[in-house]
Amino acid sequence: MKPNEPTASEAFWQFSLSFYCLNGVEQALLMLQDTYGLDINCLLYAYWHGSSGRGAIGKLEWQALQASIGGLGDHVGELRALRKEAKLLAIPAYYQALKDAELAGEKAIQQRLAQQARQINKQSDRLAAIQKSLTAYLEMAHRVMPPATTQLLEALAQQAVQMDGAG
Repeated sequence: MKPNEPTASEAFWQFSLSFYCLNGVEQALLMLQDTYGLDINCLLYAYWHGSSGRGAIGKLEWQALQASIGGLGDHVGELRALRKEAKLLAIPAYYQALKDAELAGEKAIQQRLAQQARQINKQSDRLAAIQKSLTAYLEMAHRVMPPATTQLLEALAQQAVQMDGAG
C-alpha cells in the first residue's frame, strides 16, 4: 500500500457514503432491506468489491464473511428497530444517540467485511464481478428476487461501476 492510499476499510466506507448519496440509491437499498431482508452492508460490499476491481465474491466467501460479522449484524438490527421507534417518541437526543450507535455498528461491520477484501486486479470485469457477487449473496441468503428487483440490483451495479470510474 502506498503512503497516502486509504486502507480497504477506509476505501469501502468512503465508497459506501458516496454511493448511498447517489440519486435513488438510499431508497433502493432500504427497500431491499425492508422488503427482502437483505443486508445493506453486504450489498454495498458486493458493489464496492466488484467496482473497485477486486473481483467476484463466491457463495463460500459470503458464508465466511457472514461468520466474520457474527452477532454484530443482529445488534445493529436491534439498534435500527429502536431508532425507528424512538423517532415516534420525538426525543431528539435519544433518537440521535441511537442513530450514532447504529452508524458505529454499521462501520464496524464494514471494517470486518473489508478485512477480507482482495487486492485490486486492473483487468477485472467490474460489472460481471458485481453481478456474480450478488448472485452468490442471494443464493447464500436463500433469496429469490422478482425480475423487477433483479433489474434494480443490476442498475445499482451499473451506478457503482460508473461512480468508481468517475472517482
